[in-house]
Amino acid sequence: MINRLKLIPMNFKTMLRKWHTWLGLLILVPSLILSVTGIYLVEFSGQKNALVAATACEDGAWVAITSDGIIGSALDVQRVPFDLSSVSAISCTSTHIDMALTYGPIVSTSRQHARWQFTPRPFDGAIRTLQRTSSHLVVTTYTGLWMYRQQEWLPIQQFEPTFAQKVHAFHAGWFNGQSFGKLWSFTGVAWVILAISGLWIFIRMLKNLYKK
Repeated sequence: MINRLKLIPMNFKTMLRKWHTWLGLLILVPSLILSVTGIYLVEFSGQKNALVAATACEDGAWVAITSDGIIGSALDVQRVPFDLSSVSAISCTSTHIDMALTYGPIVSTSRQHARWQFTPRPFDGAIRTLQRTSSHLVVTTYTGLWMYRQQEWLPIQQFEPTFAQKVHAFHAGWFNGQSFGKLWSFTGVAWVILAISGLWIFIRMLKNLYKK
């Protein structure tokens, strides 16, 4: 079997190898910066006592979500069965507190007794606002307005998501309501390994050239 690589002129292969090497060196630092900062944002970006979301209640009480816990006069609870940093919106009435998890379900509890209920939602995208009335819950996203009443989701008004919104969610590690941020972190680690190992190979190549 004829090796197709032998049909390529040696000067072209040499030029291609050189371009590959120098392009790799040019994007080495940007690749390291993108990889390390991406891993940090996905895995280690939680700051101590950072404010995540807050709101005032109808009766004058207030509640705030921080990276360390829930504070305020509206709810007295120490532990919650979800990640507080994923809360994107919060609503508080005189009887209930509702929280929207980023690309996840709606979490609700009574203010008197903290018993968390998870309500799945049939639509994707981050939730912007929550508003509870006596009979229903109104949710707004970047692409529509929904009502939750009698254990049923009803669309009030919907808009097609823009291509940029879809790309943003995918870039952030979300697809169809599911997170694959761990895969993005693994990819970032792989880029760091490739960049460092490539630099080491280039340094060894330069040493061998000088020895000759």
